[in-house]
Amino acid sequence: MATGIVSIDVNQHGMPMLARALFSVNLVAFVLLGLLTALRLIRARQALLDDFTNPARGAAFLTFTAASCVLASQCLLVVNWPAWATATWWIPLLAILELWRHGLRHVRLRYEVDDWDIVFPLGMY
Repeated sequence: MATGIVSIDVNQHGMPMLARALFSVNLVAFVLLGLLTALRLIRARQALLDDFTNPARGAAFLTFTAASCVLASQCLLVVNWPAWATATWWIPLLAILELWRHGLRHVRLRYEVDDWDIVFPLGMY
């Protein structure tokens, strides 16, 4: 996580080559973390599952979650601005479509499984 945060910072301070190098290190570390977790799932499945239910040990999985968020931010900021711009464009479009659906077409506002196609892009943003 620290590598990703430093990469974002050096990119904002005008050092894109160092930011990309740190991004590469972070990407390799993330893949390695995923492979080691998969290996643990194969070799010590019950211990891994116990970690999910034990609050004292389960907090370690927050590292994986935080690392995913930092890596995604790093990818968007250091590598791919157009993807960020596209994702930002979707937010008002989704809001307008929902207003049209519920305001003009008078579709009752209630939970439907189909609504995940709206919620998911916002969550990924």
